[in-house]
Amino acid sequence: MVALSCESLESVHGSYLEQGGRKSRRVSGWGQKNWFKSIGCCGGATWPSRLLQSSLQSLLSQSSQDLADFVWPEEERPTIPHNDYRRDRELPVIDLSGLQGGSEATKLRLAKRIAAACSEWGFFQLINHGIPVAELDEVQMQTRRFFELPMEHKQRAMTLETANASNVYGYGLNTTGYKYAGRPWIERFQCSWSPKSNLREQAQRLLEGQAFQDFQTAVESFCSGAEKLAKLTLELCALGLGLSPDTFSKHMNPSHSIARLNYYPACPTPDLTLGLGAHTDPYTLTLLHQCQVGGLQVCKDGKWITVKPRRGAYVVNVGDNLQAWTNGRFKSVEHRAVLNDKVPRLSLVFFYAPPLETVITAPDAIIQADGKRRYKSFTWAEYLNFLKRQNFEKGKNERWVEGFAL
Repeated sequence: MVALSCESLESVHGSYLEQGGRKSRRVSGWGQKNWFKSIGCCGGATWPSRLLQSSLQSLLSQSSQDLADFVWPEEERPTIPHNDYRRDRELPVIDLSGLQGGSEATKLRLAKRIAAACSEWGFFQLINHGIPVAELDEVQMQTRRFFELPMEHKQRAMTLETANASNVYGYGLNTTGYKYAGRPWIERFQCSWSPKSNLREQAQRLLEGQAFQDFQTAVESFCSGAEKLAKLTLELCALGLGLSPDTFSKHMNPSHSIARLNYYPACPTPDLTLGLGAHTDPYTLTLLHQCQVGGLQVCKDGKWITVKPRRGAYVVNVGDNLQAWTNGRFKSVEHRAVLNDKVPRLSLVFFYAPPLETVITAPDAIIQADGKRRYKSFTWAEYLNFLKRQNFEKGKNERWVEGFAL
């Protein structure tokens, strides 16, 4: 996740800023004239000839930058395509349907499976988690419509405030958090969810009327469901380690959580660039729901594995602070987003973390069992500040959690 500099954003949007930051023209309805006709999940959009260029390319054509900015160093380019699914190397898939009226033994069995997946992979998929597939389909549709707004609308929403590299919310071409060797091929919309949501404020930059209501309702539903599922998953993680279920979740009241909607337009050179470069997430847990277009890749034993999309599933991964919180028993694993030249890809992400003042320190029971403490204690705020210094100031994109290793 990389933040574009203020200078690079201003070069793209200079014409708007020089004219006094005119008010954004918002869209009040999902009119048919505004949209590409879709085929399949996640749009599989049909691109009319006049719109063959992605919105990113459209922006580039209006600025001094060109596609060369998106070419990554050879050693970081993707080596396997977005749809290279291998049945012998799939993420663990955990079915939560057994929790509905199941016994304590069933719950413990699921918890141990989740803990094993967190230790061996750092990633797994959840199915039958209780969130209706229809709700997830709806938020995908609303999100796709949002990103398929004409670029002129999205440009106008990127005001001086959103062009500020310190502002991580709203619509943008930056992803905030990581400094990469190349520019990621991505558009995003990001909002805070907890302890206070700014979804309404950010969405109103582009939408109004029924379009705004539909988008807000869908994203709120996604965030509410994802937060509940994240808490349940965290409790199962603790139970799977032999701890009290609320060992970690008791610190999440309220949580410090963010939602991000990612849109990866079809790319003319998917073998030369990335939607997101290799990184770990600094949070506690990340929950991701993706469309049926592949692109998420996870590093397992030094090899990249493409995650096969499952309709209605959540991909869950361990974040840096949960790795430290479990004394290194759980793994925060590198992952990235690769592209294709045919159709856009969509992912909906919920980042779950504790309040800033929360002290991240492994429970005594784990320390006693492991024989030593592997990470020094730190607050979530201290970790975020450390991340900022290492990345934004020093330009390093490393496994930051190891900076707190003992």
